[in-house]
Amino acid sequence: MVPGSSTSNGPIADTASGRIRGSLRNGVAVFRGIPFSQAPVGDLRFRPPQPALPWPGVRDCTQAGPIAPQNVWDLEKLLGAGDMPQDEDCLTLNVWTPSTEGRRPVMVWIHGGAFATGTGRTPWYEGSRLASMRDVVVVTFNYRLGILGFCYLAEMAGERFASSGMNGILDQIAALEWVRDNISALGGDPTEVTIFGESAGAMSVGTLLGTPAASGLFRRAILQSGACSNTSPPDKATRITMEVLETLGLSTGESAKLADLPVDALLAAQQTVADMRGAYLSFQPVVDGVHLPRSPLESLSLQSAAGVDIIVGTNEEEMKLFGIDDPSLRDVDEPQMIAQMTSLGGHLFDEERARGLISAYRHQFPDLDLGALWFQMLTDYVFRMPATKVAEEQSAFANVYYYLFSWASPAFGGMIGSSHSLEIPFVFDNLDRQGVDMFTGGPDAPGRQPLATTMSSAWTAFAHGRSPAGPGMPDWPPYDLDTRSTMIFDLQCRVEKDHEPEIRELWEGVDFRFT
Repeated sequence: MVPGSSTSNGPIADTASGRIRGSLRNGVAVFRGIPFSQAPVGDLRFRPPQPALPWPGVRDCTQAGPIAPQNVWDLEKLLGAGDMPQDEDCLTLNVWTPSTEGRRPVMVWIHGGAFATGTGRTPWYEGSRLASMRDVVVVTFNYRLGILGFCYLAEMAGERFASSGMNGILDQIAALEWVRDNISALGGDPTEVTIFGESAGAMSVGTLLGTPAASGLFRRAILQSGACSNTSPPDKATRITMEVLETLGLSTGESAKLADLPVDALLAAQQTVADMRGAYLSFQPVVDGVHLPRSPLESLSLQSAAGVDIIVGTNEEEMKLFGIDDPSLRDVDEPQMIAQMTSLGGHLFDEERARGLISAYRHQFPDLDLGALWFQMLTDYVFRMPATKVAEEQSAFANVYYYLFSWASPAFGGMIGSSHSLEIPFVFDNLDRQGVDMFTGGPDAPGRQPLATTMSSAWTAFAHGRSPAGPGMPDWPPYDLDTRSTMIFDLQCRVEKDHEPEIRELWEGVDFRFT
């Protein structure tokens, strides 16, 4: 059979490693669980990804592969991850294509989860609607997480583990290389690749923008609620590795033994370290000086991604999602806010500056109670201002489109508002997927489906090389330092110039590197 052929059992295509068979669903060819790398087990644990080995015959690719080993969070359980098998042999990808013939833009999704949880097989990320309605090929994949993807061993265990602090990102690059080499057999155009992601997925996109090995693997990028600020310097990464070793009863000289321990022991140690630190992002990409030579934001300023057009933005009330099960984010007084600010960003805030910022926010938002004010400050600090920095840097070298997602969910009595991750099912036009109604308020929520049509149209228009625009949207001008045009996604989409400049000016001069 020739590439693009099909049998009664489903479409068949050729890849560099062998032939694959998918399934045909509602006119979309779907291939799941395609290996893009060898299993990172045995001697390959904590090592760079290696090309997938060839297989004989036709490989069945109708079922998604296992997810990366992880301590599944409650939110991920609601989305089905709690029932998904885990295995270190997780480096697989999934493809949705309107046809295995022809060439069309490719959209490669990088999942979030604080670099510790998540999977490319989450139902919210199903690509069938984008493929069938917007004529794009959609790719999702898994990458190594937590200790297995980002534990920095280079300074303790030697050259063999030199890549260990960046292996999760190197997995992403391996997936993009697979796309470059194989996607034409699945109806995609390898010269028209857009990478997009949310939260740690967007932070991954930001890291890839500054990673030399990723250069040329994509033409456009979309960063949803994540930026170029989440990397660790080697000294911090080494301290975290030492904490892992202490938790496991190992000495520094025994660090190489991590390669031989059961994965359950590693996950238990990872959870212990995260709990001790009280941090969601204990494990993240490391500026190791080799694979990642400098911070991604600094690389942007040095034109590391010149010519790569981007969409970047955030949700208006990101932190409200985390307040559902963390009362400390809601029930705070001013001394607690000051203590958290000086602890969270000790390199940014002393007590005097923390008091001044709280006072300025109180003046700017006089109708908010202290808990709501704290949510707003954290949203701006963790998400919105780092996104603004990316827009400012990249706008000198490419077209940048900046947005704010402001549609407020009525779910949970309105508690989550326009929270973190809420925009995802709108982007994929997947409002009918598992768990979506719970977060968006169901089909009767005002403006829900029209906004999904608008956002999915805008994202895919961008992937097609056009100005991002969807039905119900005005023209979306590129961002520059004079106009700072911002698309507001809400019941009525609109463009504002320099949205809330007073807030932006409060944070000017701050170095948003969450190290």
